[in-house]
Amino acid sequence: MGNNDAEKKGITVAISEMVPLVIEKNKRFSGFEIELWNMIAQKLNLDFQYKKVNFSKIFDYVCDGRADVAIAGITINKEREEMVDFSHNTLESGLLVLVSRDKNMNAFNVIRSMIKNGYKKILETIAGVGIFIFLFGNIVWFAEKNMGTFNNNYFPGIFESFWWAVVTMSTVGYGDFVPQSWAGRAFGMVVIFSGYIIFGFFIAEISSLITMSKLRGNISGHEDLSERNVATVEKTISVDALMKINANIVKVKNIEKAYAQLKDGLVDAVVFDAPTLLYFVRNGGMRNFKIVGDLFNPHAYGIVVNEGSTALKESINRALLELRESGEYDILYRKWFGDNTKLE
Repeated sequence: MGNNDAEKKGITVAISEMVPLVIEKNKRFSGFEIELWNMIAQKLNLDFQYKKVNFSKIFDYVCDGRADVAIAGITINKEREEMVDFSHNTLESGLLVLVSRDKNMNAFNVIRSMIKNGYKKILETIAGVGIFIFLFGNIVWFAEKNMGTFNNNYFPGIFESFWWAVVTMSTVGYGDFVPQSWAGRAFGMVVIFSGYIIFGFFIAEISSLITMSKLRGNISGHEDLSERNVATVEKTISVDALMKINANIVKVKNIEKAYAQLKDGLVDAVVFDAPTLLYFVRNGGMRNFKIVGDLFNPHAYGIVVNEGSTALKESINRALLELRESGEYDILYRKWFGDNTKLE
């Protein structure tokens, strides 16, 4: 493109859905940035067409000329400015933290979270105890065979031996079955001491899971996300922000998958752009989710143009300035974000 780009009538606009900035429904597009671009195009008398692309490829489309501009809640930063040019800010924003409402843990939610996040350890411990009981139950039954301790027939004698192993290992010791042989008593001592170790380990694991479940519920802002499992969309600035605070990042392809991970208890929180999370909570997500903490990692969105499209960029900037001065921008802002939001 040359310096006459602003006069070019056929403009291709690359877009990628990012609610509420770019929304696709029934193959029609709406959203804050869509309406803002429509107003800019009207002022510049531009004919244009939208081209929906994957966000990860949106810069390629602009750089190689398949698109003239791009809008998708695209954050302005130095790395991206080395590839493309940006208009003036279209919206100032930042990141927010989304958590499940049941993260304010009561006893029921602690138990549910413990089972959901630690069921593998619980099952492994139960399986280990079961194998131990089966092994020593058989050994002691054979050692005590014909001693009158258990029934001499394998069935039901083995079940009597299993019962003995359970009550001995748990240190209950009813005394209804007492080994008579030296071998049976020797293995009995092994079972007793092993019971101390196994049940001590089991109690420690349960205590650890309960503690971790409570800690997972204590998220009041981005400061609490260190070493927590946090979902966000891949190839966005949220990834870099989470790396800086040492979160365990779970990357997903779109924000809907992040919501699903949080709902299923697979992550502790979701971090993403404020407009998207606020819109989600206010439009049906409030029942199960909530925003915690303040806005962090402040940034601004802009319209992407090719580096050589100086005239087009300047025309877009003039149109943006006129929209702000006329108050049209403020009207559009209030339509989508209201008067008092965490975007400000």
